[in-house]
Amino acid sequence: MSSLEVNGRQDVVARRTDCIYCGGETGSREHTFPAALGGRRMNKGILCGDCNAKFSALDSLLESQLSFLNGAIGVRPDRADGPKLVSGEAGGEPMAFDHTGTPVLPGPRTAREEQLPNGRRRVRTEFADEKQVHQWLAEQKAAGLDVKLLSRGAGRRFVVDPVSVHWSFGGADAFREVGRIALNFLAHKWPDRARATELRAFKDFVEGKRLPQVNEPRLVWHAPADVPEIQSSPFAFGHQVLVVLESERAYARVRFFSTFDLCVSFGNLITTEPGAVIFDIDPLAERPPDDLRESTPTTLPGWVVPPVTDGVTSLEESASARLRVLLARVEERQWAARTEGLVDSINATCTLPKCERVAAVKKLLDPHLGHVLHLARDVAKDFRRTFASDEMGRFAAGILDSMVATDNLASDGLTRMARASLALALSGLASAIGSELDTGPLTGKRLRLWLSGVPGPGAHAVASVLLQLLMRGMVASQK
Repeated sequence: MSSLEVNGRQDVVARRTDCIYCGGETGSREHTFPAALGGRRMNKGILCGDCNAKFSALDSLLESQLSFLNGAIGVRPDRADGPKLVSGEAGGEPMAFDHTGTPVLPGPRTAREEQLPNGRRRVRTEFADEKQVHQWLAEQKAAGLDVKLLSRGAGRRFVVDPVSVHWSFGGADAFREVGRIALNFLAHKWPDRARATELRAFKDFVEGKRLPQVNEPRLVWHAPADVPEIQSSPFAFGHQVLVVLESERAYARVRFFSTFDLCVSFGNLITTEPGAVIFDIDPLAERPPDDLRESTPTTLPGWVVPPVTDGVTSLEESASARLRVLLARVEERQWAARTEGLVDSINATCTLPKCERVAAVKKLLDPHLGHVLHLARDVAKDFRRTFASDEMGRFAAGILDSMVATDNLASDGLTRMARASLALALSGLASAIGSELDTGPLTGKRLRLWLSGVPGPGAHAVASVLLQLLMRGMVASQK
């Protein structure tokens, strides 16, 4: 007997106590599904401590390959305080984002440095949070520097350049990890079958002792585009593991974030009790029992013949359509997180007098000023495209571009002119939304059109303000 442990709670169940790989004593509190991807369940009847430890590199590899989605969706790794940030690059500088898509400095950034006559230096440094401040001060002290805090203030940073995130999914070692996950669930459901001698070749593959050769069938591979679907996950961004025992073979399907679908062939495994089970894992669940559902699949997708390839199929070839759908859903989740409660707060201003209402709406929209900036820059780009063949139009487009220009040395990333233009655009947008409230309450869909729809009412309101400023600027330039 051994126990299935769930975040400190133990349920005594029938479990083998010999490691499925080496036969040693189990009890390592193995996460059945990777903790880095939101797995909460632990099973003490699968691995010994040594075998559990030797797979840490595979766990880390899979975490690094899917870290972008982990961070963008907001998955909190088990035993972590919160989701990790998404690392990327914008305008040639490293940048990080949280699960709402909000930019966060990945580390302290020196914005300006000045040498003083007394030999000391005055440095303006930007931090993401208080933790970074204390860590930076400790590092300066450890380096023998005497740092005096002269002043501090709150600020924000606008990111206007396209953000690039480099990531990949797949490869021989990642496939080994997928095979290991599938075998964990086989061992959880059918512990005796997971120790059958017929699985030795598959375990050698997982342990890296022998990988399939060029002309041999794969043991783990990306599901082909025409593979029959498994039933949908009940969770928005759920992981799934399907394990099937037929009379003379066993196979599995492992799907991450309802998108990356892989097939697993355990090989020929004779059994007198065929069966199938699907595990649905919710990576956003904070704790059991909400994190996992075990059920008998309503329909089986059927056996998929293993291909004879090199086993390194690219993500673009196998899951590009699903990836686009997933990223659209991630964007919807981020939008909902950023604007939670905003519609209700704006609608609550409808009882105020018009001037007070506009001021209140402006204050509510101020934390979302980045959306206004992107609307303004889209207006400028559209203007330049429209008047590209006209000399006066190109001149006007240059003025408009300067009104939304960036300055990487500035604390917020904007020029003084862009900062002033943005403030006026925000006022114009707030006034337009305030007027629309006279016709009825705002909806979530309508709010999105106001803040990010191009073309849309928000772009129209911002364009009206910028074009008025443009006309004044052109008139002033001719005097």
